[in-house]
Amino acid sequence: LRRSQLSARGAVPVGMRAEALSLFRSLWRASRLMPTTARKDFVRAMTRSEFELNRLETDVEKLSFLLKVGETQLDNVTAQAEHLTVTFADPRMHGRV
Repeated sequence: LRRSQLSARGAVPVGMRAEALSLFRSLWRASRLMPTTARKDFVRAMTRSEFELNRLETDVEKLSFLLKVGETQLDNVTAQAEHLTVTFADPRMHGRV
C-alpha cells in the first residue's frame, strides 16, 4: 500500500475505513426497522459499542474479519426486524387474544 492509500488515522486503508463507516450507517438505519423502541435502542447501543471497541484496530486482516461479522449482523438485524414486525402485528402476541 502506498501512503496515499492509508487514512490519516493510521495504517488503515482508506477504502476499508469508508466500508466500516458505510456498515455503521447501514446498521443504524436498519435499527429503525425494529418494531419497538427498546429493540431499536439495543441495536444502536451494540453497534456503537462494537465500533468503539475496535476503533483503534489497525490489523487489516482483523478489520476485514470484523467487517464480515458486521455484514452478517446487518443481515441478522434486518431479518429479525422483519420477523418481529410480523410477530408483533399478530393480535395473539403476548396473549392478547
